[in-house]
Amino acid sequence: ARFLQYRYRGEFAEDLDLGVRLIQDGHRVAMLASVKVIHSHNRSSHYYLKRTFVDIKFLVGVFPDFKLPPCESAEGLVAGAAHVAGWLSRWVSQLLAQGAGGSVHRAASDWLMALHAAPIIGGPQAPALLSMLQLGDARVEAALRDLLQASALLPTEGDEPDRAKRAARSAQYFVDDFAMRFAHFNRYAEPIYQGEDARLLREWTDAAGKTFAASLGFTLAVLFLDRRDRPEADAERQWLDRVAAQLTAGV
Repeated sequence: ARFLQYRYRGEFAEDLDLGVRLIQDGHRVAMLASVKVIHSHNRSSHYYLKRTFVDIKFLVGVFPDFKLPPCESAEGLVAGAAHVAGWLSRWVSQLLAQGAGGSVHRAASDWLMALHAAPIIGGPQAPALLSMLQLGDARVEAALRDLLQASALLPTEGDEPDRAKRAARSAQYFVDDFAMRFAHFNRYAEPIYQGEDARLLREWTDAAGKTFAASLGFTLAVLFLDRRDRPEADAERQWLDRVAAQLTAGV
């Protein structure tokens, strides 16, 4: 009877919305360790791009104290994504062709260390990183190319040294977000799936592609929300409004 008082509403995350309303009305929500449900989906990378973007928008709307870091530079953020995409594509190609040398977990750990140590290449050189994308989903690859092209056309802000510093910090922010997410998966999977075989190689590279898409969705949401108070005529806000419309459609 209690649940009949709380009807479905909204378009997304109805379970979270229900829990918030119950708590706000003075009820308690508990999780029982004795009740276990395995809930699993095999979604595409493009799904994670869109879903993560919508997740962040939803959480900020529901929780007014939900804090997000500011994003200093759209140009830098997209350059960071292009950098990771180029590195990831080369690693996937090499891993599937040559194997992991006995441990896909170790190969992923070594690659993450190399990614962190590599200088981020942006600006005019960034398109070369996208010439041979292998992210596991053509729609994510197309979205990244569109972002790179559109961000290059945005008007510049500030003098050149300041702009370069802000772009470098935002690019590094994307690299760090991706590396943190993929390292977390790598640590989780390592004790369960050891060694290497064709199936593990494919699933590890699939996970890397989906992790990249989730990082892209998250950082784009941060950028979108950071720019939402700009005037409607602002070129960057107009671009991000179009990106948000694309990423929220159908979710």
